[in-house]
Amino acid sequence: MHHSYGFRYSEGARRYLHLIETIGRESTQNAGYSFDGLDRDGHGLLFQYTLSGEGRLELGNTTYKVPRYHGFFVTIPSAHRYYYDPSVNAPWEFIWIKLNIQGSSHYWQHFVQTFGPVAAIKPDSDSILLLQKLLNDVAAKKFADSKYDMSIRVHEWLLTLLRLSEGEKHQSSDLPEPVRLAKKFIEGHYGEPMSLDQIANAAKLSKHYLCKTFRKFTGTTPIDYLRKLRVEEAVRLLQHTDIPISQIAMKTGFDNASYFGKVFHQLVGITPTEFRERKSDLSADYLHIMS
Repeated sequence: MHHSYGFRYSEGARRYLHLIETIGRESTQNAGYSFDGLDRDGHGLLFQYTLSGEGRLELGNTTYKVPRYHGFFVTIPSAHRYYYDPSVNAPWEFIWIKLNIQGSSHYWQHFVQTFGPVAAIKPDSDSILLLQKLLNDVAAKKFADSKYDMSIRVHEWLLTLLRLSEGEKHQSSDLPEPVRLAKKFIEGHYGEPMSLDQIANAAKLSKHYLCKTFRKFTGTTPIDYLRKLRVEEAVRLLQHTDIPISQIAMKTGFDNASYFGKVFHQLVGITPTEFRERKSDLSADYLHIMS
């Protein structure tokens, strides 16, 4: 089984848009299936995801297995080889997408740095479901007349991988109990002095494991989440009250106004005093800080 589709574009389109070079689905048990990343025509960013069976990826002196529900990221050309290993004794079935380098290379660099060369991704994740939908829509010729529609859809797919790489793949209802307990404790006590030890005790985890788990499921650390909530409340008080800044610092759990000002500037981009002076420039009643 082999279904593949390719596209060609003007140089201007390649420079600015996220574009599919090729996309397809294949099943192989051919011992000759092997691609050397330095011995191929063209350029591109390849993601290949195993649906069943298993493949291999060579990078330098290291060989990685690419089993079911795992995918690899490579740049073409580069020093790599991916191939079918006959010793697996089962077909390697996979879906792939190759994108233009100019539009998407910064994403690829981030994915490799975060996931490693081979990533475990659930088949019901947004990333894989959207990839399947992209292939189906290409097959149905839905992008035949619009490279812009394609670029929007590819960018959406890239963002699902970015969100996955940063740990933001779970809704609150899906969070493990320790993470829910930690968030509940922080949200209920952010105006009070708080330490990582206290948060870990509330979550019934060690500090080390709490930080690791909290970041995995929320994309941030417990302390950074605490600072975000404190600064959001400080913004509200600066905007809607005349409480002195030093008192706002105390009300939002900061030890002193100097440290409060430093954290506020890091997250908002200006000092508390500047924010209060310019609050009329903010065309919103509340400010949410996005990490």
